[in-house]
Amino acid sequence: ISGADSRTRVTYMESHDEERLAYELRTSGQQTGGYNIRSVKTMLDRIKLGAAFFYTLPGPKMLWQFQELGYDKSINTCTNGTILPSCRLDNRPLPWGTAGLGYYENADRQRLYKAMSAIFKLVNTNRSVFTSGTILWQQSGDTRRINITHPSMDVAILGNFSTSARSASANFSKTGTWYDYFSG
Repeated sequence: ISGADSRTRVTYMESHDEERLAYELRTSGQQTGGYNIRSVKTMLDRIKLGAAFFYTLPGPKMLWQFQELGYDKSINTCTNGTILPSCRLDNRPLPWGTAGLGYYENADRQRLYKAMSAIFKLVNTNRSVFTSGTILWQQSGDTRRINITHPSMDVAILGNFSTSARSASANFSKTGTWYDYFSG
């Protein structure tokens, strides 16, 4: 698009045309020793990790339906539960209610829901930081980092994308007290 940059393009982690991230993690996620991305709890943690990196970068974002709950049914799920490309337009099971999947009652899925809500709140209440701050992004390797500096607040986002423990430098922009946003 002529004249457009990353701050004006609508981006998304999943959409109506692609397989859901939760489904991909549950069916194809790596397993190393006792660490298994295919387990529901770990899959949901991975989505939270991706959301922290994705939704804090500048530009308009799209959140696809029930992504905030880790909806892990295939885009090709048939009404009878099988998975076939011909079922792409079939109705999917809903995440709520007695006939649904029970996602709203699941504590792990509620933690993802609340974490994504907290990320959106952080970005929306500090919009200038996340839209006009200076961004340094280490976007390759097992550990990744986003550092944002802005006159009103600096941000360091760290993530371990490996299946084993790793250490990483936060590369804090100044000395002093820093706060873990999710734990206070």
